[in-house]
Amino acid sequence: MLLMAAAFMLARTGRDALYFQADGIRALPIAYMGMALLALPMAAMLLMLVRTFGAGRARLAATGAMALVLAGVGLVGTPGGGVGMTLFFMVVPVVFGGLFSLAWMLAGESAQHPSLRMARLFSRVGAASILGGLLGAVVARGLAPFVEPRSLLLVSAWSWPPPCSRSPWPSGGFHPST
Repeated sequence: MLLMAAAFMLARTGRDALYFQADGIRALPIAYMGMALLALPMAAMLLMLVRTFGAGRARLAATGAMALVLAGVGLVGTPGGGVGMTLFFMVVPVVFGGLFSLAWMLAGESAQHPSLRMARLFSRVGAASILGGLLGAVVARGLAPFVEPRSLLLVSAWSWPPPCSRSPWPSGGFHPST
C-alpha cells in the first residue's frame, strides 16, 4: 500500500504538470466529467477481473497494466490537453482508485481473524497509505526541479509493480502473520 500510494502521488504530480504545461486547463471540466463517467465502467471491469481470476491476480494484472500506461505516457506524452492526454488525466485517479479498492479487499479477506487483529491490520494498512502519499509527494518535490514531468510518470511506473508482483499471498488471499 505504501508503494502504491507513493506511485499514485508521483503519477498525479507528473500528470498534472504535463497536462497544465500547455492548454490542458481549458479541457479540465471535460476531464472531470469524464472521470465521473469512467468510474462505474472501471469498477465493473475490476469486479469482472476479480470474479474471473481472483482478487490477487486481478490486482497484479491491473497493477501491471497501469504501470505500462504510465511508462507509455512517460515516454511519449505531450504537454497540454489533447484527446490522449485528457483521457490519461481521467484514467490515473479512476484506475488507482480501483487499485486501492483491490488492496483493501485483499486485507478484508482476512475477516475471519479476531477483531483486535483486524483493527491492527487495518490501522497499519491505512498508515502505510498515508505514509506512501507523503513519500510520493516528497520524492516528486525533490525531483521536480531536475526532471521533466514525464520523468515523474516513468519513476511512478518503475517504483511499484516489482514489489507488488511478489505478493506474499500468491493464492490471492490475505494472510497476515500478526
